[in-house]
Amino acid sequence: MFASTATTIAVFFPVVFLTGVARRLFVPMALTIVFAMAASYLVSMTIDPVLSMRFLRARRPDGADEEPGTRAGGAMARVERSSSRLLDRLDAGYQRLLELALQRRRWVLGTITVLFVLSMGAARFIGSEFFPATDESQFSITVQEPQGTSVQITSAAAEEVARVVLQVIPRSAITTMTTNAGTSGGGFGGNQGPNFAQVNVRLIAPTERTASTDELAARVRRALDGKFPGVQLFFSIGGLQRNIVNIGASAPIDVQVLGYDQTVAQQLATQVAAAVAQTPGAADIRINPRGQYPAFTVRVNNEKAALLGLSPTAVANAITLAMSGNPGTASMLIDPYTGAQYGIVIRLMDQYRSHPEDLSNVPLVTLADPASGGSASSRGRTPILLRDIATVSLSSEPLLISRKNQQRVIDVTANVVNRPLGDVSAEIVQRLDRLSWPLGFTYHMAGQTEQQQGAFGSLGLAAGLALMLVYMIMASQFQSLVDPFVIMFTVPLGLIGVVWMLLLTHVTLSIVSFMGVITMVGIVVSNGILLVDYANRLQDSGLAPRDAVLRAGRIRLRPILMTALATILGMIPMALGLGEGSETNMPLARTVIGGLSVSTFLTLFLIPILYVMFERRGHRHDTVAG
Repeated sequence: MFASTATTIAVFFPVVFLTGVARRLFVPMALTIVFAMAASYLVSMTIDPVLSMRFLRARRPDGADEEPGTRAGGAMARVERSSSRLLDRLDAGYQRLLELALQRRRWVLGTITVLFVLSMGAARFIGSEFFPATDESQFSITVQEPQGTSVQITSAAAEEVARVVLQVIPRSAITTMTTNAGTSGGGFGGNQGPNFAQVNVRLIAPTERTASTDELAARVRRALDGKFPGVQLFFSIGGLQRNIVNIGASAPIDVQVLGYDQTVAQQLATQVAAAVAQTPGAADIRINPRGQYPAFTVRVNNEKAALLGLSPTAVANAITLAMSGNPGTASMLIDPYTGAQYGIVIRLMDQYRSHPEDLSNVPLVTLADPASGGSASSRGRTPILLRDIATVSLSSEPLLISRKNQQRVIDVTANVVNRPLGDVSAEIVQRLDRLSWPLGFTYHMAGQTEQQQGAFGSLGLAAGLALMLVYMIMASQFQSLVDPFVIMFTVPLGLIGVVWMLLLTHVTLSIVSFMGVITMVGIVVSNGILLVDYANRLQDSGLAPRDAVLRAGRIRLRPILMTALATILGMIPMALGLGEGSETNMPLARTVIGGLSVSTFLTLFLIPILYVMFERRGHRHDTVAG
């Protein structure tokens, strides 16, 4: 009893050391299971024996101890006798099959080995993703017009997109739909100019419609294809949870182009976008930031500015004040009739802020007059024009300069459609590795791809530590290195069931299903402990290894089946995905059910065979002295 509880706790203990998103998701669950198992052990060792002595009575096969003359008692006795006969036949049938398996153990071992190899080969067809997609009943469409488009034209395009949405999706399936012009949409970004707009669509609950949000968004994507030449459309499926899982990125796929030269980086980003667009499953490719914006470039002659006592900050402040004004020093005007307050910002008129020569005439004020040798207090301030110390030209600048670790970065993002994230990311990496990258430029897979790799590595380490702790605990309890080794064979048996369950139910390997594998390990190891521990007791009482394992298998069959069935039946509602948000926990339940079902069946035959093989080699008495 203690060994089973200790191994289950040991499986979940390393989860406490997870990092990142996996830690926030699974540490509360792991702690809950650990404390629940500890409390269950205390109850089973203290309260359960007392209650058993108080309420349980020995029953004769004829049920004579039942209260006579009561229909309830008689009916219950008949049910118990029928179930007892059924279980007895099950025990006898299992013992016959076990005897046959022990006689043909090479055939059984070969069959299980082939099944395991085939399962591991089939595992490569299981897709992978960071986190299971959840239907959040909302999606948004970002509309990007060419640079320089007015907000009125952008707003009209957004309204037309909204009309197409209403043509594709029934009005009864939409709760609200809004359009915003002048916003960027996507991730946590802010405004990016008048050529951006966003159409937000919120749907009714998933239980009230037949199509998922992904399917409805795909219909809209197909309807909009080719309707707006020169306009780029980007879809964002989901809401807050998607933003959290994407770690602020606007899409699951995020290829970051790193380099010092913004012009070269933009060219590389275009090549990266083309490579991503050729990858099946990638959609809504977007480069952020993209393009240039008209701007005035001011090149200050530092020597002249220094002779006049002008600092770069003073020049910049003077230009800002002339072109945009200073809201911080705005005068307040109070309407005497309404009492409303208005801020008055002083700046140059529009006709004096349109050409480079206008900016060249911006006056600057120095603090000293070098010609006369006077000071500001004795001679007053001398007006100097910007053209006297700088040259002004019309050019273009990037819309936005982003940096990662002090290095300039351009993001190429994409959504994933009808294909697992891991497969799409792997193919994108292969295509990017074939590109010619100049010296000083590279790429980095960020977004969900980066989070998935980190989480899988963390969970893999936790699984390895869990297996090591389980083996150490069993070795100390059995005082043997062989018995725990035999029990650990239940783990690969569970992996067989996990692989085929994920394949047959079309569930990807995510951090949730990975956690299901760890949960399954704790249960299947406990089943192996029940069998081996009782066989050791029988062998210590004088039975031969073969006779001991045959008897142990028959006696421990019911506890093993009860443990497995209780877990499987408890996981079925979660595995069916009933209710909103059930997509999150569904992979965990299906993983546990698949692994536990196959492992329980195969454990009842493989573990006895291995036990007899190792015990016959004399390892039973090669124990740690106690």
